[in-house]
Amino acid sequence: MSSRSQRPVSQRSSTTIFYTLAIGSGVLRAVSVVFDIVAINTIDIDPLVY
Repeated sequence: MSSRSQRPVSQRSSTTIFYTLAIGSGVLRAVSVVFDIVAINTIDIDPLVY
């Protein structure tokens, strides 16, 4: 009984870890793109301010 109850749990945990890693990588990519856009905007705005 214990082995049967552990098998689906391990599969669910592996799938949840896979999805969390995929979502985390997507969020990191989006954050990196946002930081790049902000850096470009600051570089374009700084010469105008000074």
